[in-house]
Amino acid sequence: WRQDVTRDVVRAFAGVGWATLHDDIPAIQRNEGIQVPEHVRFTPQFVIVQHAARHYVKDVEWLGFFDVDEFLLSQRKYRWCISALLAEAGPNQGVLRLQGKLFLPNVTVSQPLPPSHLLLGTARAYVPSKSVQGKDRVPLHKNFARPEAIAGEDHSGIHAMRPADSYKVHLVKLKDVTFAHFRYRTMADFAAKQRKAY
Repeated sequence: WRQDVTRDVVRAFAGVGWATLHDDIPAIQRNEGIQVPEHVRFTPQFVIVQHAARHYVKDVEWLGFFDVDEFLLSQRKYRWCISALLAEAGPNQGVLRLQGKLFLPNVTVSQPLPPSHLLLGTARAYVPSKSVQGKDRVPLHKNFARPEAIAGEDHSGIHAMRPADSYKVHLVKLKDVTFAHFRYRTMADFAAKQRKAY
């Protein structure tokens, strides 16, 4: 788990029963015998995805993999929610891949991550950015997945997630829904950080 202020944001949700914090990722990997492929860059991410998929395979139809500073945005004019998108998915669609928009601070100095209840309210201080994957290596995709489609599989990662061979990946159209990622560090500061602090 990352040792930064993001932890405090999640702890607030855990306090009301909306989230569960997992601190000892190596213990989860060891106790559940989760094998991490050599190509995986971030072992904790892979382990947590497998842990969730294996434990909730009988309890939920879909798992969503998003950060606390990412939000789902409906692009349809009428009232519509993510449950409708999931309900429209065919039984052989194991992964729904959402495309995103990156928002960067409209400042020259990085800001601390604001409290969760203020994050959307500070959106006016951010500016949309075109895909800058070549510069900051931010993959602008996130996924919903059927737990049975990825449990025990080399699902690759949370950005380019792939299901078992019997399932397909469905790319959700931008005109339906996107996810917005609010990057609270300036691009210069983010680019200078060589590796996530997992």
